Amino acid sequence: NIISRGKAVSADRQMNASDDDAAGRDDDADSLVTIRTDASWAEVQVEIKGEISPNETLSIYTSDGIFVTFFRVRQNIFSLNLSYLQKGTYLFRFHRNRELIQQKIIKEN
Repeated sequence: NIISRGKAVSADRQMNASDDDAAGRDDDADSLVTIRTDASWAEVQVEIKGEISPNETLSIYTSDGIFVTFFRVRQNIFSLNLSYLQKGTYLFRFHRNRELIQQKIIKEN
């Protein structure tokens, strides 16, 4: 989803979910992962619902599939400084057990 007025909120998407499954639902209300950011991406806030296990990770890729970075998830709410990233489209991939949740966020500046 697109950054608008300094905020980005992206709905979670399971890799095996169809678009019909996501239709008509309030994404913020039931999202496993919520990502918000300011316009500069100096503070990207990530919120993950549920219990955190030791092997959960958040990876970031470019829209071309090029790996950027990854983080081990250790708590439900944390902030990242991603201001060094160039403008473009990024895929945030959260791995929990065997489930992969992917979110697309566009950095406009």
